[in-house]
Amino acid sequence: GPPIKFPPGPAPPAGANFTAATLEIIVEENGGPGSRVKGTFSGDLQVAPGEDGVPLGITDGTFDIQYE
Repeated sequence: GPPIKFPPGPAPPAGANFTAATLEIIVEENGGPGSRVKGTFSGDLQVAPGEDGVPLGITDGTFDIQYE
């Protein structure tokens, strides 16, 4: 799928902590145990309390993971 799109500017540092202000997850395919779970996600993240940084919007996020 397409990559996660970050707003213009530097990417958040490794280990940055955020909390979800809004989050939408859409499961498009779920064949049960032994298959793949696929879908999309988007949302707005706020910097976790006590952390430095700026809010972050995520659009066009995708996932494709093994259902064990």
